[in-house]
Amino acid sequence: MGDKKQFPGVREYVNKSGRKRFRAIARKQVGGKKIYLSKTFDGDVAAHRWRYDQEKILDHPNPAARKKFTDILEEYFKIETPHKKGARGERSAIARLQKEVGGKSLLDINEKWIKKYAEDRLKSISACSVLKELSLISVVLDWAKFCKKYEITNDVLAVKKALKKQLRIPPKSVKRRITDEIMKQIVGTMDERLGQLSWLALETAMRRGEICGVARDNVDGRFVRLTDSKSGHGRAVPLSTKAQTIVDELLKDNERLFSGHPDTLSKAFINASKALGYDFTFHQLRGEATKRMLAKGLPVHKVKAITGHRTLHAFTAYINDVGDDVFDALG
Repeated sequence: MGDKKQFPGVREYVNKSGRKRFRAIARKQVGGKKIYLSKTFDGDVAAHRWRYDQEKILDHPNPAARKKFTDILEEYFKIETPHKKGARGERSAIARLQKEVGGKSLLDINEKWIKKYAEDRLKSISACSVLKELSLISVVLDWAKFCKKYEITNDVLAVKKALKKQLRIPPKSVKRRITDEIMKQIVGTMDERLGQLSWLALETAMRRGEICGVARDNVDGRFVRLTDSKSGHGRAVPLSTKAQTIVDELLKDNERLFSGHPDTLSKAFINASKALGYDFTFHQLRGEATKRMLAKGLPVHKVKAITGHRTLHAFTAYINDVGDDVFDALG
């Protein structure tokens, strides 16, 4: 090891390659348990700073100060994520978030850090994507607070409100609807099967995952009986004449409507839309289908049952915009 020089909590030594190194050591007894932490540095200043910071954390009366946020993310991922419909996407989001937070504790995930994180992320991704990431942070913090009983606060909501206000774009008085003419243009450039599935979404308001999960056994006359949906509740989706034709055609020689991943379907629709100069997403077909059902005179409670929304608040989010059709009604 070579010659050693002792400092309080820091040991200086020369390693085998001849480099001078400093090992910082933090020792504390917390709740009857001895905790020993150590880390090696090139300089003594950094070593002393690290030791001071670690002992300050160990002295903190709140256990959340000693719990790394990356560890909480890992626990949440192992316990909660596998049971979610969007497990695949959440797995990627958590992995990326773990790289960002580094060695920060639960208490470090405060309003100041969350705000800076959002500002940094806005430089590379859209505001909508940033809000989704903040929602994940919020969910994990709530899980740590209510399920793991850590004494922490969740400041994500305050940051999200400020961010929405800062980035707010004046709402357009008219939002473009997905008309049959536009739909024909988009579907005309897609793979035939994926195009038919897109039409089915427009006719039934089913989600992409629900459509891809439909098998022959789910079809009961003019109904598709979904047993596994995003909300966790089953429902019966009535088929229009056009929708029934599509389902019959796709299931003629297949056990399922689509054997691929839902991402394949939604990405194909988005790419075809962009190629034609539109900016529609596959999920917008669900909103458009909802509006069309209401326009045909179906009562709100029946449309809500068809779409599978559990609350009226979630349902109205699909129909609260103003479309071109208002001009036909106004004359």
